[in-house]
Amino acid sequence: MLRNLLIVSFVVVCISPVFWACQKEDLGNIDSIFSDTTQAVPVAKMVAKINDTSWSAVSTDAIFSNGQINLTGLSSDGQKIVLNVYSSTEGDYLLRLGATSSGKYYPDSVTTLAYSSNIENTTGGIINIATLDTVNEVMSGFFNFISARSATSKVYKTVTQGVFNNISYTNTNVTFPFSVKKNGKLWVPATKVASVSGSTLTIRASNLSTDTTVILTMPANIMASGTPIILAATGSYTASVQEKTYSLTLDTSSVIAKKYKILPRLTILSNDGTYIKGTFSFVADYQKPKAQIVTTFNGGSFYLKYK
Repeated sequence: MLRNLLIVSFVVVCISPVFWACQKEDLGNIDSIFSDTTQAVPVAKMVAKINDTSWSAVSTDAIFSNGQINLTGLSSDGQKIVLNVYSSTEGDYLLRLGATSSGKYYPDSVTTLAYSSNIENTTGGIINIATLDTVNEVMSGFFNFISARSATSKVYKTVTQGVFNNISYTNTNVTFPFSVKKNGKLWVPATKVASVSGSTLTIRASNLSTDTTVILTMPANIMASGTPIILAATGSYTASVQEKTYSLTLDTSSVIAKKYKILPRLTILSNDGTYIKGTFSFVADYQKPKAQIVTTFNGGSFYLKYK
């Protein structure tokens, strides 16, 4: 029955044939379920129906990075739809168990467990990237999917008539998904890992050639706000450094801040439940018996997958 519902949900989305050119994982005209009529441009930039109830995004966040497209829409009551496409080209992308691209639905702003399109065999759907305007950095397309929280929950959220039109995106195709200026020089770790344990999200970046490891911690459900958060040596938001023979502690003293003009700050720019993007800076020191070792970390940035 759910499969039939999925097909019905596809029927309600009418799109031009030009949207279905042969691209990566192009589905073509599956069993003639896509009509050739042109859909009118919606007033809202991102709209859909969730279990037949209208949903409209009041804010969107789109990122184009490392050959992937990530689009998040947030409604006024905190409901969120997140679309992840593992490609950087226009085309049709199938959502199913085992697929890389996915659609997710969050019922409110505090829930961290999403309804996913790729959770089991009776969930799935499609995302169409119709246009990618790389000059003006906007994109448009369509989406439909059936989602569930787990393979055994049997509680489904059906997202239909999904449309996003002229969504501005940020191109973060930078060379380094994690980088920072260490004592004024670019430092790029050989390994960078973001992971969640309990209620804490940890970013650990290491470079064996310099025997340096930078560690950032924050709440796992941290939301993007663009507002700087104060980092500390202990607490919910921390930064620390491990060198080969000693550990440096984050220094929040006004003397250090005044001397180096670097504040201990963390700013989350986006977090779609899979990828997190942000910036950071801080000063750390190590007290020796007769001297103080101070290391500055400024202009730091990261864009990492943690789920």
